Amino acid sequence: MSETHPPSLIGVNHVAYQTLDLPATHDFYTRVLKCRFAGAIRSDGITSTSGETSPPFLHVFYATDRGDCLAFFALEGEYEKKDDGLPAFTRHIALGVRSTAELEQWRDRLSAEGIEVSPTIDHDGIWESIYVWDPNGVRVELTHQVRDLGEQDAAEAEHALQRWLEEHAADAV
Repeated sequence: MSETHPPSLIGVNHVAYQTLDLPATHDFYTRVLKCRFAGAIRSDGITSTSGETSPPFLHVFYATDRGDCLAFFALEGEYEKKDDGLPAFTRHIALGVRSTAELEQWRDRLSAEGIEVSPTIDHDGIWESIYVWDPNGVRVELTHQVRDLGEQDAAEAEHALQRWLEEHAADAV
């Protein structure tokens, strides 16, 4: 059977991080953020594509209402978190909410849990977001997309990309 169209991506299945405190991670994503505990895979270790063998692990999955998952690896053994030197804002999970009013409800809920919540940030009139840290030091953004991205946004993005590449051509390796 031949395909009539090329394959395409249909969305994010899951994004995975390491957890150093599985009970706190489980509580944060199930009780605080109200994600559904969707699954877990336990392994005595696997050989990765790079040829190294992993330690035994439990890989847990937390689903949003849409079914996208956030996943975490609890590894057997002692590990310490290592900083990669990049600014913290560059790596985060962005979870969508339905409205600005719902974003404010999340702020109240998170604050009531004793979690420090950032001020609301307006990202160019497209997204409104608040930020918190999960128990693993992962920055979590709750965001409401105020409007759809259209052709004009794509054209402006292409222009911005080309300007950046031209300005930073010397930085390329």
